[in-house]
Amino acid sequence: IDLHLIHEVTTPQAFDGLKAAGRRVRRPELTLAVATKVDAAIRRIIPPKDIEHIVATLLFEGKLGGFHFNARKYADDDLIVGTTNPFELFLIFNELVDAGDAAKNVAYMIDQSHAIEPKIEAMLQSVINIQSAYAKALVVDRKALKERQSACDVLGAYRVLADAFDTDVRPLIEHVRSELDLAADPIAALHESGYEKKIADERGIAEGGGGYPT
Repeated sequence: IDLHLIHEVTTPQAFDGLKAAGRRVRRPELTLAVATKVDAAIRRIIPPKDIEHIVATLLFEGKLGGFHFNARKYADDDLIVGTTNPFELFLIFNELVDAGDAAKNVAYMIDQSHAIEPKIEAMLQSVINIQSAYAKALVVDRKALKERQSACDVLGAYRVLADAFDTDVRPLIEHVRSELDLAADPIAALHESGYEKKIADERGIAEGGGGYPT
């Protein structure tokens, strides 16, 4: 993680929890507080459809600043990225890849909360899902897609995208990880490292408040 953005929604509770536990922000030099946020969860204010068209339009207008990647079903930001609609996530990356240099300055972050899943492992799974969607977008046959789109062949264009989406990109991603001298399976590496138990033992258990005046 090279940058940690915090905003107004749950930051008060987070800092209250840190204070109660006697802990400090782990990497303050990489933590940036913003007054508010405008994120990719546009479906909070408009019907839940066509997010990739919104992405394409914002890219065309040069107005897409960044994404908060998450998924939601029962509550706000409650699920791992790409779990409810992985094809939608793929379509978003398809537009980002197709945009080329127009998307080079788009900022990305993961904005999610977990009540059941282990938090670090869930975050890793989100990163893996994002990498998979991005890799699938990279293997889209752009020439064939443009030809289908120019011919108004809707189903043909869909099949080009579906072929890329159905591609097993795990060997490609594992190869890239090996070139970067990273673990082929990040989840297994996390389990083997014992990191979660180590930091849990170091931090201990402390009761925290809700972050609101009582």
